[in-house]
Amino acid sequence: MSMVEFTRKVPDLIIMRHSKSAYPLGVPDHDRPLSERGSRDVQAARQWFTQQAFPIDQAWVSSALRAQQTWAGIRPGIRETALPTFDESTVPELYEASVAQLLSLLTTATARTLLVIAHNPGLEQLINSVVGRDVHGWLSHIRAKFPTGAVCVIRHEDWATLAEGQAELVTYAVTRAS
Repeated sequence: MSMVEFTRKVPDLIIMRHSKSAYPLGVPDHDRPLSERGSRDVQAARQWFTQQAFPIDQAWVSSALRAQQTWAGIRPGIRETALPTFDESTVPELYEASVAQLLSLLTTATARTLLVIAHNPGLEQLINSVVGRDVHGWLSHIRAKFPTGAVCVIRHEDWATLAEGQAELVTYAVTRAS
């Protein structure tokens, strides 16, 4: 996407699933860290975000450790192109959020370009629910699996009216280290 595309007035929602997590014995799900692969993939995601140069003005991140570590890894790449009014928040409600909970949260958004880093199955279900236009055919891949480190950009008319079939899927990428 070019900066010219961001001169429009409709908001973008950038949805990212956290990078690959580890499964250490005895660690509660909320506190699971990134795996070694996840840490490498975060660096690839950081480069991808830097190249995309999204003018993000707000980031919402799940309180789960793996989401926080994903954010910490990509944040420097995002800060390079973020708007001067950029704001970031840990949003505990994103952890294990259902589609209904995610939609409810999103109706409160005020950002023009909002990045959300959270979890499946909620994110995958949200994308499948709200996307009504997919000119590139990416939705079939997302329906099969929205993997760790995956990123979607969804464009819609208004945060308050984000609902089933009302958005356009404009970008899909799976950020992985080589």
